[in-house]
Amino acid sequence: MNHNIPMYARAPISNVLILTKLGHVLRIMPFPKTFFDQVRTRVHRFIYGRLFPKMRSSLFYLPKRNSGLGLLDDALQQQVFHFRYMKAIVNDSTSQYNLVPSFVTFLISDFLETNYAAPSAALPLLFSGWRAPTGEPILSRFLPLIFKAVDACFPARSTIDICPKIPPARACLAIPIQYALPPNAQHDGPAFQYSKHLFAMKVSDFFYFCPQDQLLHFRPETNHPYPRTLRKLQREIRYHMLRAPCYFAFHICFVPLASLPAADVLQARYKINRSSTTVEPFLL
Repeated sequence: MNHNIPMYARAPISNVLILTKLGHVLRIMPFPKTFFDQVRTRVHRFIYGRLFPKMRSSLFYLPKRNSGLGLLDDALQQQVFHFRYMKAIVNDSTSQYNLVPSFVTFLISDFLETNYAAPSAALPLLFSGWRAPTGEPILSRFLPLIFKAVDACFPARSTIDICPKIPPARACLAIPIQYALPPNAQHDGPAFQYSKHLFAMKVSDFFYFCPQDQLLHFRPETNHPYPRTLRKLQREIRYHMLRAPCYFAFHICFVPLASLPAADVLQARYKINRSSTTVEPFLL
């Protein structure tokens, strides 16, 4: 009977009877790559049957409108499941649609901050270097799945899709300076190179939080232990050698060093605060 089923009908059967049934365990269980390879091998064998020549496996997962079979990718589905949790953690507007219960959101956020000694739950999500647990990790089998989804969905971390206004300004003070102000790849001249001295510094070494305007300001040279390093960083910003990703640029006071008019800066900050759509990172 299996041989009488056309190939394009076997793909929906695989989706309904096999791949969708895995959704319940994919939400909470970490599986090795060999597991997904075995699932794909058996599904492909069922779809192929005795057909010859064989279809390229890459066409299996394309939509039918693109001449594919519309087969579900189980590994990608697992990342989509945990992408939902990640969005609820870093974007409060997601929680109001009840996609993730508020208790689960608070629980995961608390574990991220506790396990990784982070002032904000968004920091371990943004930076892989922040994922070394300080003690016996809680949810040790679940949190790596969220990290994997973040790395797959947002490899560059340069837009505000992941977090429109999080981490908070105070939490940004703990970010290494090379992550907050990475070299500008679009600059025509030689790329900026962080020295070992700068590489070990954090945002708090150059910025301070102002409670009046809730923004980060450059520390004054008079009180700075490394005034030459501070001037060098400011100079590279003026010459567009460094650029600030949106999750950091949102909190910076642009007044002394902005290359954009003040009205444009305020309008851009308003868009970041009110929207979760992709916006090009600020170029300082």
